[in-house]
Amino acid sequence: MMKETYPSMLSEARVMHSQRMNATPLFPLIIIHEAGNVKSAHCNCKAGLGDSCSHVASVLFYIEAAVRLREVSTVTRTPA
Repeated sequence: MMKETYPSMLSEARVMHSQRMNATPLFPLIIIHEAGNVKSAHCNCKAGLGDSCSHVASVLFYIEAAVRLREVSTVTRTPA
């Protein structure tokens, strides 16, 4: 979920564990400046206490992929 906190965005996510599917999900939070710079990031995992972990990276990768796909013009988006 993205919440706009002008001029920044707050991204909240839920990330499932890859090896332990029954474990409680993790909740990384990322504050992104409107230019795309990451201002702050935090995760509730053990590694995330240092404000950098693979869960934060996976959310950033997901956001980047979504933006790139949004900008691509597909056959079904162009008028006939």
